[in-house]
Amino acid sequence: MAEKNAGNVRKIIKKNGLPALLAGLVWPLWAILFPLYKFWHMLVATILCLTVYFITLAVCKDKEIVEEIPPVKTGDEEADRFLEECRSQIDFIRTEKSKIGSASVVAKISGIEDTVAKILEFVEKKPAAARRLRRFMNYYLPTLAKLIDTYEDLEREGNTGENAAVTMDKIDGMLDMTADAFKRQLDALYGDVALDVSTDISVMEQLMAREGLRSEEPKQ
Repeated sequence: MAEKNAGNVRKIIKKNGLPALLAGLVWPLWAILFPLYKFWHMLVATILCLTVYFITLAVCKDKEIVEEIPPVKTGDEEADRFLEECRSQIDFIRTEKSKIGSASVVAKISGIEDTVAKILEFVEKKPAAARRLRRFMNYYLPTLAKLIDTYEDLEREGNTGENAAVTMDKIDGMLDMTADAFKRQLDALYGDVALDVSTDISVMEQLMAREGLRSEEPKQ
């Protein structure tokens, strides 16, 4: 059984064991009917085994089960509200993305989704970060959702006019800028972590030196 995570849902792939079972039965059945110790019989049994396996595999598909992942609660009211509103926007974006035919646009949106998911994971672990991301929630993400919705509408309507084409191109280009901006936002969050770590290390080094616990200069 394999799991794939996608946003706030979990896709569980339940493997069908029937192909392997039926293919495995070929050998004992063949050994009962024919002299399996002879080379040609072993070859035919192997070919039959593989044939049974792949035919059964084509007929008996793996079962995909989609489960909703309960939203994480941080205990911080503002952070939980931030996460809830962001997830709502992402759900809308994911729905609109599924209707878009352009593979390149879909790929760009998926990349942005991945970055946003990492930002939300960061907030889940460090709820205080939500206070720094108000503009992210109140403007950037909703505006992105609006642009994707507009692109999907124009593509679905099949409007081939110049204005529609220019608008779609502008949205396509804006997706590149948005992807870069969100990555910078994520990097900035981890920049704060790096600063905190450096501060902690500096304080620890000073305490060690003061108490005579540091035998050598720290490695650069």
